[in-house]
Amino acid sequence: MPIDVIRITCGSSQDYEDNEGNTWRLDTGYFNTGGTFSTSDTIDVTGAPDAPGMYQTLRFDGSDGGLTMTYTIDQDDGGDPLEDALGYTVKIHLCEVFHTSDDERVFEIVIQGQSVEQDIDIHAEVGHDAALVKTYTDINPTGGAIVIEFLWDTPSN
Repeated sequence: MPIDVIRITCGSSQDYEDNEGNTWRLDTGYFNTGGTFSTSDTIDVTGAPDAPGMYQTLRFDGSDGGLTMTYTIDQDDGGDPLEDALGYTVKIHLCEVFHTSDDERVFEIVIQGQSVEQDIDIHAEVGHDAALVKTYTDINPTGGAIVIEFLWDTPSN
């Protein structure tokens, strides 16, 4: 059985092709809220995939705590629905390109209703303009979808 791969670039205005020829498609249709930001800064991608341009754009929750930013992934790159019984690996690529000190953007990541990261602070883990990849395994879709939520911990998210 082939492995379903879904690559999404967040906040970009165009699909992104990484150095291995993989296409990361727009996040249009997957998210419920959030603003976009881009940078021309050089990003330290040590330990991350060979895709430095992917970290030049982002989506952030600009709702002042009103809504939880949620991504609902309900189809693979071929447009087929996700299989409920299949345990997926979810990799979330993060980079702090805006804040320059610890504790300015602290949040929780919830996948399928289960907290997988609490009090995550990208800057505290890897600093400014540095990629961070979080990997979660055996994620089972419900109703053909994987739901990823980013919950506020501090007001400046």
